[in-house]
Amino acid sequence: MASINSVVSKYQAILTPKLNFSFSGGRRTLGREGIPNRLFCILLCQNKNLFVDFLKEAGLILSQVLCEKCDVPMNFTHKRSISDGFCWVCKNRCNKICGRSKTIRIFSWFHFSKLKMEEIFLLTYEFVRGTETKEIAMEYDFSSSTLCTWWMFVSEIIFDYVKQTSQKIGGAEKVIEIDVYEFGNNLVFGGLERETKKLVLVQIPNGKEETIINTIKEWIEPGTSVYLGFKIKDVWLGEEACEHLRVEYKISVIDSERKDTNSILCVWGHVKSLLSDLNHRMDIKLCLAKYLFEKSCKEKGVDSFIQFLEIIRNINWKQRPPLHMPQEFQILRCYACEKFQVHHVKKAKNWQCKVCGEKQSLKKAFFIGSSRDCRLHVQQWNFKSGQQKMNNEFEQNNHNQYNACLEEDFSSGELYKGEDFDPTNIGDFLEENLRISENCLEISENAFDDDFPNKKQRCESYLESNIGENTSPLSFLLSCKELQVQEEIVETVAIFKDSKDENSTDPFDETSKESHSLTDNPGISSNLNCINSRAESTQYELKASVLSEARKRKTSLS
Repeated sequence: MASINSVVSKYQAILTPKLNFSFSGGRRTLGREGIPNRLFCILLCQNKNLFVDFLKEAGLILSQVLCEKCDVPMNFTHKRSISDGFCWVCKNRCNKICGRSKTIRIFSWFHFSKLKMEEIFLLTYEFVRGTETKEIAMEYDFSSSTLCTWWMFVSEIIFDYVKQTSQKIGGAEKVIEIDVYEFGNNLVFGGLERETKKLVLVQIPNGKEETIINTIKEWIEPGTSVYLGFKIKDVWLGEEACEHLRVEYKISVIDSERKDTNSILCVWGHVKSLLSDLNHRMDIKLCLAKYLFEKSCKEKGVDSFIQFLEIIRNINWKQRPPLHMPQEFQILRCYACEKFQVHHVKKAKNWQCKVCGEKQSLKKAFFIGSSRDCRLHVQQWNFKSGQQKMNNEFEQNNHNQYNACLEEDFSSGELYKGEDFDPTNIGDFLEENLRISENCLEISENAFDDDFPNKKQRCESYLESNIGENTSPLSFLLSCKELQVQEEIVETVAIFKDSKDENSTDPFDETSKESHSLTDNPGISSNLNCINSRAESTQYELKASVLSEARKRKTSLS
């Protein structure tokens, strides 16, 4: 298989005549020979056929695929309905054409994403070159989640490569500078060989003496002379540990001054500048691996992008598990609309509600997990909160209506108690109340026609049945004493009915005793008016039936 440099040189020669401009002074428009630049990648991605041919010759995609069913080579076929433009199709004929198809991305670097292959190729170039994610987002308008995912993919490949190619440093008659540096909550062990400039950077879990000694034994050859940094000498390791290294592992510790460890201190400065532009939630091991990868490429005189293409070409993608970065999601609740919703876990402490658009600061995350788990919790919590809100509103409305009815009842009762009732003017009293009742009846008939029962009932039977069974709405508001007064009123109505049946010419004279007995107690009259006011305010249906029967009785008596 041809090298990546030779393939790049070939396509640089193909693209150069197609350029409408060229740099002056003999400068290479598409980069140095065999080393691509950004313009080369963009021009290569513009031509679909040329781009796919480049990937096949460079070995970045398979040049031959066998059909799993027929075990024969599949044909490379043009297909416009897919974004790749091509696919593998089996055209083996056995009674009929097999017709199985596969994507050209199969078992390659491009197989684990739904982005176009041109976009993946360009993103890979930018990340390997060290372009910051904010600059990529500004130029190409990729989302933050896409950029974060692909940064992780590139870093994982580099980390695996560095892990496989890392070796011990030091040896007989070689001098190494050793130090431990803190990057936030992470401790990093570093060792630099003075002569060859070989470097070892390892993340360690803690700063215990045993951990540092085991790390030195793992990455430094016996017989090496070591200069220790001031912090590792004074804080992390003591004299007994240094003596243990000299006796047991033949690593001699030299008395050092600050100037003896300047080289390793410069390394910490470079690593710190690299970490300052990255999210601190990222694994520091990936950042250290990327720094070591770039440093090794410079020492070898190899372009980092060419080296990365060589790495992904030599990976056996059939056995490697799919690249995956589990994204974290969190459940937040808006203070304005009180809705639960799912958001990405980000470094920023501000977020915007998706429902009402209100911008607010992050106070509390109710749940952190995968996207599916968060969405299930959001659906359940929003349903429960909505149901609880409806129940609270229903109870509040019932409570307000109940309080309003009680206030109206008490106010009307006090009003009638304060008035002087004249027993001799019972006729005028009934006429005035009937006139008011007729107006109330007209309002209730116009506004509450749908609430009336289909079949009319007699006033006596309606009251007697409901009071007897304790099913009347008035029984919910009236006390036992008031129910007794209501029974007396029903008896009075029955007396009026008996007088009607006897065809008396002067019903008021015949029933004077009963009327006087009714009005002897002023509390009865006040309770009568109180009950009427309650009926008007609570149950329009009962009021209409009572008033209509009273109007008929007055007409018959007159």
